[in-house]
Amino acid sequence: MSFQVPGNMGITGCMLAFYKSPLAVTFWQVANQSFNALVNYSNRNTSTEVNETQLATAFAAATTSSVGVALLFNKIVQSS
Repeated sequence: MSFQVPGNMGITGCMLAFYKSPLAVTFWQVANQSFNALVNYSNRNTSTEVNETQLATAFAAATTSSVGVALLFNKIVQSS
């Protein structure tokens, strides 16, 4: 967990800097979710079993929703 904040600072900075194209927004949201998934996976409670299907479903749902929200808010802010 000691690398969570410094690691996410770079990604967050890139998300703030590269927001103009939908491809850049999508890339940085996927990078952010991948980093968060890696940190959360490495710090999980290993006494509770989690299979690959559950992990993939959670990752896909988190990534899809974060990309959707980021693109939607980007469109709303640009139109106002």
